[in-house]
Amino acid sequence: MRGLALVWLIFATIAIPAPGDARPAAASGPAGPAIPAPGQVALTFDDGPSPYTASILDILAEYDVPATFFVLGAAVDGQRHGSLVERMHREGHSVQNHSYRHPFLTRLSDSDIRNEFQRGNDAVERRIGVRPTCYRPPYGATSARVRANALGMTEIMWDVDTRDFMRPGAGVIVSRALSGADGRPRNVLMHDGGGPREQTVAALRPIIEGYLARGYEFISLCAPPRRAPVQAIERAPVPVESNGPSAGLHVIDPIRVFDSRVDGTPVDAATVTRLDIGDVVPHDSTAVVAQITAVDPESPGFVSPFRCGDGDPTTSALNISSGAVAASAIIGVDDGEICVVTSMRSHLLVDLTATFGPGGELGFRPVRPDRAFDSRTDGRPPGDPLASGTISRVELPGQRAAFVNVTATQIADAGFVTAWPCALERPETSVLNFEPASSAVANSFIVPLDDDGALCFYNAGATELIVDVFGAFAAPPPSPTTNDENDENGEKADHENANDEHANDDGLLWFRPAVSARVLDTRDGTGGWEGFLHPAAELRLRTTLAPASVGLGTITATRTDRPGHLTLWRGAGDPPPTSNLNYDRDDIANLVAVEVGEDGHIVIGAGGLGSAQVLLDLQGWFEPR
Repeated sequence: MRGLALVWLIFATIAIPAPGDARPAAASGPAGPAIPAPGQVALTFDDGPSPYTASILDILAEYDVPATFFVLGAAVDGQRHGSLVERMHREGHSVQNHSYRHPFLTRLSDSDIRNEFQRGNDAVERRIGVRPTCYRPPYGATSARVRANALGMTEIMWDVDTRDFMRPGAGVIVSRALSGADGRPRNVLMHDGGGPREQTVAALRPIIEGYLARGYEFISLCAPPRRAPVQAIERAPVPVESNGPSAGLHVIDPIRVFDSRVDGTPVDAATVTRLDIGDVVPHDSTAVVAQITAVDPESPGFVSPFRCGDGDPTTSALNISSGAVAASAIIGVDDGEICVVTSMRSHLLVDLTATFGPGGELGFRPVRPDRAFDSRTDGRPPGDPLASGTISRVELPGQRAAFVNVTATQIADAGFVTAWPCALERPETSVLNFEPASSAVANSFIVPLDDDGALCFYNAGATELIVDVFGAFAAPPPSPTTNDENDENGEKADHENANDEHANDDGLLWFRPAVSARVLDTRDGTGGWEGFLHPAAELRLRTTLAPASVGLGTITATRTDRPGHLTLWRGAGDPPPTSNLNYDRDDIANLVAVEVGEDGHIVIGAGGLGSAQVLLDLQGWFEPR
């Protein structure tokens, strides 16, 4: 199916409900503690970000210790190190104001003081979408007039001065930081910028270990209070209603069916893009497996694919904060057409990798997640990722198609990943986009294999790749004949037993498309759970799906505060060893196929460091035929 005859029309503007949060409008949130309590210590760093900030963040992450960074607006706006502020926020540290240019505020006019604070706040807000609620005056120079012009922020000083800016030696810095640490509150002043800070970096581990040995709790200052943990509430499960017959998978060559960059015009916000795909998919297709990519979005937002005849969508498949983001989606087909709508103006790409239809010959078999490929184990030196342009071959014998998850990690360059059956030429499609600002990014999708069960991955941009397999697609065994035949050993085949063996398609499951339904939203209690899913916590979601079926849909993490991951499973036995969704920034989604437990429940567990609110949208399910 190499030829592409495609007609697309932008034909309507609709009001879109918010399926997944875009980043909320920036505003000062409630400040956390401004001073430590007895037995608590706050590590604070001034004058960054700088070349030394990354090393300090690495050490804090090693010990899982929060800190408070009083940053300079000019450094935040800088091209070399400004993005480190995003990492501070992403990893759960408090980012506060240290002015824009580091002047003596007491020597400035009232309007100039306000301007210093305003520009500093604006710089932080541009980076992380949150305005500081506290400030520390440069040089500690303050007065009633400075406080009166601080835009309502709380002034934070210190009670332990390491004087690390004088570079007295790492040992002296450690001694000063720990002096008097006998249980009294501690607010420790250090610097991650403003000059050479190798000694501060060298002192940080002994300082942390010293406070840990003394039984101190580490806190960040002015951070929002801990989020309410998720709790069960009385709500009926959301019904998932079928809108089509049982279907098998059709294998097609991966193909790009839409790219708004061709004519240079981005897709406008709240505008439906209607795609005629009738010439490139089997005529009986009731749903397609699509990869949707938003490129150069003009604002944060989300993308909602939907069956054109189902009305305005209430779910989403892709959430965007910046850059190029890709996600998979199952989209219902209506008379050879599919529809996509975005909440923001952006270029849009749509690639197809497979379709479902009553004539599809392949059924689905879920498998316990298995790591099929990890480029980090091929013997290259650590820190030397796969070179851009590398083609990696993954062997999955005995399968015609697979449900896989590909993860890019140790990312060195911005780029994308293409997946395709190795026997074919590499298509102009993508299944994953990545940027160096992300620690890891993943996407799940359904993709055909070649006759040898081989799947190839091409990475444009240096990165490591990990491939996990969550399910396989295969054809059912041939139907037995009605006449006795001799097998190769001369023995008669027992056709009655053969009929019993294949009565259920050898355990294969078949896709039942559905009207896309949001079955869980912990922001508002949809599905019977409300609040934030914290690390090591689980929720048991009651569904209307039959036991032993497999739900197919999109899992979304929103309002995240630190890196973490979500894992979905049927609840029986231990959770799988691999996750379904990794997050290190606000709002990210991934395609998921999850088995339903004997009691009709799905379990969602959180891991890592961060909490998140969780959404689950189902576009159908797999069931015995």
